[in-house]
Amino acid sequence: MGCELLDNSLDAKADEFHVTILGDEEGKKSKVKEVIIADNGHGMTKDLLEGSFSIGRSTTAQHRVARFKGEHGKYGLGGTMYSLVHFDKKDTITTTDGVVFHKRGYDMENVKDLDRWHSLEQPISDDDMVLWGQYAKKGPGTLIRLTNPRGHRTIKTVRAVSEMKKRFGYRYYADIRRNKIKIFVNGQEVEARCPVMSTNKHVSATSKQIQVGGKVACTVTYYDLANVPDLEGIDGNNMSNAGIYAQREGALVNETPFWFGEKGIPAGEITTKRQNDSRSRIMISFTSEYDHLMGIDNAKDDLEIDHAIGDAIYEFLKPFVQAQRRRANSSAATSTKTLKNVSQKVSKVSSVAAIQPKKGPGSKPGRQYEKTGKFAGREEKLPYVSEVTIEAFGSDPLYRVMPDRQLRINTEHPFYQKYMPDMTEKQLTAMAVLFMTLGATETEARLGTIEDAICKQTQRAVIDYMVKNLDKKLRFSDC
Repeated sequence: MGCELLDNSLDAKADEFHVTILGDEEGKKSKVKEVIIADNGHGMTKDLLEGSFSIGRSTTAQHRVARFKGEHGKYGLGGTMYSLVHFDKKDTITTTDGVVFHKRGYDMENVKDLDRWHSLEQPISDDDMVLWGQYAKKGPGTLIRLTNPRGHRTIKTVRAVSEMKKRFGYRYYADIRRNKIKIFVNGQEVEARCPVMSTNKHVSATSKQIQVGGKVACTVTYYDLANVPDLEGIDGNNMSNAGIYAQREGALVNETPFWFGEKGIPAGEITTKRQNDSRSRIMISFTSEYDHLMGIDNAKDDLEIDHAIGDAIYEFLKPFVQAQRRRANSSAATSTKTLKNVSQKVSKVSSVAAIQPKKGPGSKPGRQYEKTGKFAGREEKLPYVSEVTIEAFGSDPLYRVMPDRQLRINTEHPFYQKYMPDMTEKQLTAMAVLFMTLGATETEARLGTIEDAICKQTQRAVIDYMVKNLDKKLRFSDC
C-alpha cells in the first residue's frame, strides 16, 4: 500500500514523503491504528481529487486522473484500491498553493449503507488544519489519513515500521541515491538498499540496450561482485540476494530476485541457480512505455517478459554468468573450507575397515560402554588418506599419495588444468576418492599383494573411461 501512494507522490514531483504509523497502545504489543501520509508534491485540484477516488481512470475528461509517459502509475487505481484492502476509512486533504484546501474521503460504513461505491467531498475543519500543520509542510502538497484498519489486516506497529522502511529502501533505492526524494517513516529517514550493490567500488558493471523496432525497450546490466571482499558481511545472505531484478521508472519491481527459466527468460545452458552464482547480480531497467512488452502486472511487483526480449537478454548474460561460475568453482576447489570437507570425506572412505567401538556416556545416566570381548585391546586403524591438498609439483604425475597419508593433486598437470578447476566440491571429492583408490592399487602392487600388470591394466582402464566420458558425465558445458 505504501508503495502505491509513494508512486503517486513521485508523479506529483514530491521530494519528501513522510509516513507516520500510529499504534493503539504503547509497547511491543501495539497494533496499527492509523497511518498518516504527507508529501510536498504539486497537490491536486478539486476535480483531480475527485478523480483520484474513482476506481481506475475515468472516461470523463473532467474527472480523469491524467497519466503521462514516465510516470510510476499504471491505471490510476492503485492508491484507492490498496487503501481499501487495509483500511475502511480514508480522508485526503490537498492544496496546490498552500492557501486553498480541498478534502474528500470514503467510509466503508456509508458505502455499505448505500450499497454502492462513492466518495464524499468534505469541508475543511480546524482539526484538519491542525493535522496539516503537524504532519505536512507549508505550500502545495497532499495529506492522506487512513483509519479503521480492517481486522484481518491488522499487524503490530513495530513490524509495520520495520517492513515499510525495508521495502522503501529496496524499491526506491535509485530515487533515494539520486536525491530525487527523501522518505521518512515515523521520523526516521529511509536508507537506500541496493540489491545489486551498484555503488560498491569493487563491483564492475557491463550494460546492453535491448532494442525492439529500432527503439530501446530495456537496458540490461550485469554486476560482477567477484572482487567484493567479505561479501556475506555486506550483503547478508548472498545466495538469496543473487539473481535478476527488474526496475520500472527507477522503482524496483521485484524485491526477491528470479533466475533464468523464469519471467520469460529462457534457462538454456544456465539451468537452476547455484551457490557459485552468489556474486552475480543483474538489473533490467525499463520505462512504463514498454509495460506491454515487459508484462508488468497491475500491482507493478511482477512481470512476464516478452519471449523475444527474454531471448536477447539471455544471449547477453550467458557468457558473464558462465564465466562467474568458472571463477567461483576454481576458487572453491582450492579454498580451505572445501579442501577440509573433501579431506574428511576421503578419509572416511579410506577408513571403512576401522573399528570405532562405542564409549562415553550411555543411554542412561551414569552408564558407560566399555570395550569388551573381541573389541578389547584392538586399536582404531589409521585412514589410508587423511588429508587432500591441491598444489603445484611439476607437470607429472597427476597425484601422489604420501607416506604421511596426504593425497596431493597436481595443479600443473594437463588433466587438472583441463577438467578440475571447474569442479564442484562433490565432483572434487569423487575425483580424490578415485585417485586414492588408484594410489592404493599401486601400493598393493608394490607390496606384491596383486600383480603389477593387473595394477597397470586397472589404472589404464579407469583413466581411459574417465577421459572419454568426463565432459558428458560432469556436464562442463553447463558450468
